[in-house]
Amino acid sequence: MSGSIECWGSNWDAFADPPEGTFTAIDAGENQSCAIRTDQTIECWGQNRSGEADPPEGTFTAIDAGDEHACALRTDQTIECWGDSLNGQTDPPEGQFTTLSISGQHGCGVRTNGAIACWGANRDGQSDPPEGTFITIATALYHSCGVRTNGAVACWGANWDGQSDPPEGTFTAIDAGENQSCATRTDQTIECWGYNSTERADLPEGPFTAIDAADRHACAIHTDQTIECWGGKHISWWIDSVDATFTATAIATSTHIEPLCAIATDQTITCWEYEGQAHLLEGTFTAIDASYDHACAIRTDQTIECWGADRYGQANPPTGKFTAIATGVWYSCGLSTDGAVACWGDNNNGQTDPPEGTFTTIASSSFHSCGIRTEGAMSCWGDNDHGQSDPPEGTFTTVTTGLNHSCGLRPDQTIECWGADRYGQASPPTGKFTAVLAYDSYSCAITTGGSIICWGHLPTVPVPDGVQYTR
Repeated sequence: MSGSIECWGSNWDAFADPPEGTFTAIDAGENQSCAIRTDQTIECWGQNRSGEADPPEGTFTAIDAGDEHACALRTDQTIECWGDSLNGQTDPPEGQFTTLSISGQHGCGVRTNGAIACWGANRDGQSDPPEGTFITIATALYHSCGVRTNGAVACWGANWDGQSDPPEGTFTAIDAGENQSCATRTDQTIECWGYNSTERADLPEGPFTAIDAADRHACAIHTDQTIECWGGKHISWWIDSVDATFTATAIATSTHIEPLCAIATDQTITCWEYEGQAHLLEGTFTAIDASYDHACAIRTDQTIECWGADRYGQANPPTGKFTAIATGVWYSCGLSTDGAVACWGDNNNGQTDPPEGTFTTIASSSFHSCGIRTEGAMSCWGDNDHGQSDPPEGTFTTVTTGLNHSCGLRPDQTIECWGADRYGQASPPTGKFTAVLAYDSYSCAITTGGSIICWGHLPTVPVPDGVQYTR
């Protein structure tokens, strides 16, 4: 490893422009970043409105950044903070500490004797730790949690979503989000608690053959061709209202069209409206896809029909015969029977300018698309701000595109992803899989055993036992 830093994402205050050199630790605040060099000095970059990018001199072993401030652990085990101190968040207590955690407006540290001390904002009691000894600490905006020396978790502060009601058991590590907390048990499984309004990661039991997901809900097709959905208001009983079996689903993400449509085994399409009413589209179909504000489907005569918003022509497909369809935000792409790709609609990022050649499958997301060529190589086009259109070499059998990342299934049934990976959405687990789905900041896949596994940004929901979760 070289020890150099690479940053990506929003960069309006140059907080994604790291300095040269080698480093051992790094943390990012709201609009600034700080890192410890190999000589144990600190360097910060980005916004400096409150002095948050002006670290003190000296040598340090740990660093953590808040909204407009940061704190670090010196080599003599004292804590020093700098930046905004409106709520006293840069006034740590004296003494020696082994670890620290900094949130928006407060911080906590574990003293060398195991006791916790907190400072800064305390409106919700987030800076009033309990007595006892701890091994590690995690702070969020309105609450804090720590792992005791006996492995139990204790939390304090705001609890309106249950984020300060930890489960029983023994744990080795912990992290806290704004309205939820997660910890690693001694058996290395993860348990989360707190905010869970959409329940999109409360995965049902399998086995499954296909999966689709949106912002607040997801659906999967069982091996018996029934649909099961989770998350989102009332969506599960929408499905129960129709007595049918299905081969494919398509989920939209806005109120411009029906939020869920599915192809039944008799090749008819059923769509459910937001009030739960189900209705059939005329005709028979073999494929369907839905995006932000429109949907498209391939009829059994291989022509395309689209419906929904059409401001950019995204619902006006070309004539001809097609074998596959993919919809993005304000545009669509289709795979013609001769293997060529045709796209239509908005083209602000080149997303409707597919490459020449013949393909076997395509996938479209917000502003980029990818396709697998007949020889198995991957090609992508459109937006590439995060590298989502720079696929790796090699051959693939399946492709899926998320907001700013893409994933593909290789012939050996392993998954490879590329593009944005801030939340781990492009870092798939090892193993063999039959299907993969990339969405906004998370991804899911179906294992060869038929179970579902997800990874990436699912912080507002608990992860059930047996699910590998990477942040």
